[in-house]
Amino acid sequence: MAADEKKVELYGSVRVQTYITDADKETTGTAFDDSDLTWSLDEGSSRFGARFQAGDIGANVEIRPRDKESVISADGSTNLLRQWNATWNFGSGTLLIGQAYTPTFHPICNECMLGGGGVLDGYGDNGVSVRQAGIQVWFPIKGVNGMLKLAALNPAEDSTKITVPGWVATDTDTKLPQLEAALSMAFGPLDVYLRGLYKTFDTVNTTTNDDVSSDTWLLGIDAGYAMGPFYVKALMYTAQNLYNMSSAGGPQGTWVWAPQAFTGTTVEDVDNWGWFAVAGFKFSDKVSFEAGYGQKFAEQNQAAGVKYEDETSAIVFFLPITVAKGFTITPEILIADQGNQTIGGVEQGDRGKKTYYGLYWRIDF
Repeated sequence: MAADEKKVELYGSVRVQTYITDADKETTGTAFDDSDLTWSLDEGSSRFGARFQAGDIGANVEIRPRDKESVISADGSTNLLRQWNATWNFGSGTLLIGQAYTPTFHPICNECMLGGGGVLDGYGDNGVSVRQAGIQVWFPIKGVNGMLKLAALNPAEDSTKITVPGWVATDTDTKLPQLEAALSMAFGPLDVYLRGLYKTFDTVNTTTNDDVSSDTWLLGIDAGYAMGPFYVKALMYTAQNLYNMSSAGGPQGTWVWAPQAFTGTTVEDVDNWGWFAVAGFKFSDKVSFEAGYGQKFAEQNQAAGVKYEDETSAIVFFLPITVAKGFTITPEILIADQGNQTIGGVEQGDRGKKTYYGLYWRIDF
């Protein structure tokens, strides 16, 4: 490409979910089971974008479908933007500024889409850190056919993430960006991906100026091995206070709690860990099959030294069928077991299951 030549590529993806959710009465909080139909556009994953390249300068702009009725926050925002970033290739690496996928976002189950793709968040792919604004630097590492990614990202937080009894007003102070790093390596049929993040913020009592600090970190390792048409992938992670990564303002299901400030100055952190594995087989260029299973755990010492322990699991089966180039229909079954919660060594009883089954429709253009 000549230095002054500009290239623009348009692309998009339209995705529709048609599935049923069966929820046990233990998960509904009532005396009855419940079943509901979802027949809708997957707004979160559908997209339209443009890629730009001119010499060493590149850019990517990507939006999702939203209308004025799809308000998702108190300020009236519809969260239209998926990606808005530009890159500069400086020879030994690439600088990226803007909003893009974060280094720690590395899902191994790419077809797990029913329920908006968020049901499996927290099993290690850190889906709550998907696309963030900030600055990233990427360095190719030829010796291991890999890439080192370093990022300083938006640390946005809100003071409600920590429960502080008796505080009538709170504020949030941040002094560092959210720091992330990832290293990918390839050794023939074996791929390895190492990743980690760190973020911190203070919740401040605006009346007394007391503050409580909360730190979040994650360390994870992913690996994949392909052998002809058969492949396996697995990941595991250990973390602290993953609740602070949630942009939805609430826990991701029942698997994690907010850090608690019991004395006004001491935070009881949440320990998180989990794993997920998938195995698949490609029958042909048109049809493949994949199955996956994983578990996630959370533990916290709450008031009076009482230990809270939480565990959930999920199993998924799907059969992507390529009808035509760019057109895929995926039958999928996902069973999310809400598991058990143990308080002070006493199990609180089965919390039931949610079963999702149906079709995921996707046309890329």
